[in-house]
Amino acid sequence: MSAALKQALELGLDAANQILAERKSAMDGHPHLWQLEQRAVDKIAAALDANTGQGRCGQCLHWVPRKQYERGYRLGLGECRAAYALWDSVKWKDDGEGEEWASGHETATAFVQDGSDYKADLLTKPEHGCTMFIKEEQYEQPQAAT
Repeated sequence: MSAALKQALELGLDAANQILAERKSAMDGHPHLWQLEQRAVDKIAAALDANTGQGRCGQCLHWVPRKQYERGYRLGLGECRAAYALWDSVKWKDDGEGEEWASGHETATAFVQDGSDYKADLLTKPEHGCTMFIKEEQYEQPQAAT
């Protein structure tokens, strides 16, 4: 992935398009390179339009309705499984000086924590939405290796 695409992901689409406009003038002799980057940013834009802020928890792959015996069931609450317990997501660095992400938790964007670090859940109403939304029907199960 080019540095421009990494910047696009970090800064958002407006900044990405500005970066591409600057790079286009720098790539005058190589229009095919600029076109490849523009197509990649267009794909990022389409993915963001499809998944960011559009969906609601009730239709999300990560959202699980509370069970009948759990608190919040009668209120229609569900648990977001995309939000990890902070206790499980952060570990001390080997030198003991600071923290780092635990393996597999580097890309998470939401965490929950209670006072004991024992258990915490992010509960939402079905109409709540967030940037971690993945529509259930869009998710493709990984194929088992044969």
